[in-house]
Amino acid sequence: MILKNPEEYGISSQRLLKMVQDMDASIEDMHTIGVICDNDVILLKYKEPYTEESRQMMHSFAKSMNSLAVGIAINQGRLHLEDKIVDYLGEYLPEKYDKRIEELTVRNLLTMAASSCRLSTYFRGIEESWIRHYFTFELPHDPGTYFQYDTGASYILSSLVTKTMGKTTLEVLNEYVFGPMGIQDVDWLVSPEGNTVGGWGLYLNTPDMAKIGILLANLGKYNGRQLVPKKYLEEAGSKQIQTPIEADNPYGYGYQFWIGPEESFCVFGAFGQCIIVNAQKKIAVIVTAGASDAAGNPNRKISAIANEELIIPTERKPLPENTEAFAKLKEYLEELKLPYAQGESKRAEKEKQFLGKRYVLEDNEAQIKAMRFDRRASDLLEIAFELSDKEITAVAGYKRWINQELVFDDVLHHSHSFSYAFENEDTLIIKQYLLNTSAFDQYVIHFGEDHMKGVLTTSVKLGGSKPIILNGACR
Repeated sequence: MILKNPEEYGISSQRLLKMVQDMDASIEDMHTIGVICDNDVILLKYKEPYTEESRQMMHSFAKSMNSLAVGIAINQGRLHLEDKIVDYLGEYLPEKYDKRIEELTVRNLLTMAASSCRLSTYFRGIEESWIRHYFTFELPHDPGTYFQYDTGASYILSSLVTKTMGKTTLEVLNEYVFGPMGIQDVDWLVSPEGNTVGGWGLYLNTPDMAKIGILLANLGKYNGRQLVPKKYLEEAGSKQIQTPIEADNPYGYGYQFWIGPEESFCVFGAFGQCIIVNAQKKIAVIVTAGASDAAGNPNRKISAIANEELIIPTERKPLPENTEAFAKLKEYLEELKLPYAQGESKRAEKEKQFLGKRYVLEDNEAQIKAMRFDRRASDLLEIAFELSDKEITAVAGYKRWINQELVFDDVLHHSHSFSYAFENEDTLIIKQYLLNTSAFDQYVIHFGEDHMKGVLTTSVKLGGSKPIILNGACR
């Protein structure tokens, strides 16, 4: 945890505590929270089991980082806002296409006023050119006239960076932004045609997010160096187009950044991966979470709380030291952690009926072939997962998280943490945080004499998640 005296930066400890408390109460499954002021990180808290090493999928947070690469290309004269897309990528036009595509500009893509490829899922399973695939869509509106959320536009922007800079978006950012800021070993998905995917698939840890928060709060400057053009960021973080939900968000959209109140601008990724920036006050608030939208858009909640509780009321004037409020803030932060599986640690007699047994499972969407449960210590349980091509053994703690490196499927999702508890005599709860994602999995397993009946649920998932049945018998 990082915590500096907020009053030294003209920020109230009491107000900062209220913001953190409201975030924790209102944002489902918040993982980390941070506050940037000037060039410093004054607060950075990882809720256990998350740590500073946890590199988490950022979802659409990537769009704003992709925009920085576009800004660099524009600053170097490689691209211009009014350039026609087909002047660079015309070779990818299919035989039949909406002729209005010929009018699409870089500005249209940046402001989400281009086409209709709304989600990354539109590219799922496409092994040929994603650029050509994007050009097959009919435009719902004339270019530049209407905002329509468009992840495909971000991919085309990334493709334009590759075309004009001779390097992918990730390579450009590594050279001009990430590298100079000390951000290393960034993972970002690549399309079949070799471009950084642009609009999603970026993995960052929270200290790296904090550095980006400093960069944005200082309009592209980091450690005295202007890494991203100030003029571009000023435009990118200003309203360029009205969005259809102006009643709920009257501030609009910039160049792949959402616009907030009081001259703030926002980086938003699904499930609560956010940076809320006010460059005039040089303040940024950072949050990662695994929040669903069941109770409303979590990103807009984060923006509202950050602005209302901290950014707008803060005047950045010198404040007297407040040792009592600072102590309360520190105490509250130290106690923040994500809840373990709830229940008892062991069922001494009942455990003998199922520990050490191998349960062969019926076919299931999780593709788990068999499971075995063993006692490693009084507060540690071992769970073996048999998959089609390997066996993985995890260790779960009682009232503690056990972090471990395991690869179930995607090699980028290698960090996991487990806790367990017995809900009753026959029911075992296993909670598994997938630390490289926004989600946790929960297993609820009921044991019979020679069989188990289980349900696996995932907390958040793009496109929605549904329970997976895990039924099996001893063999």
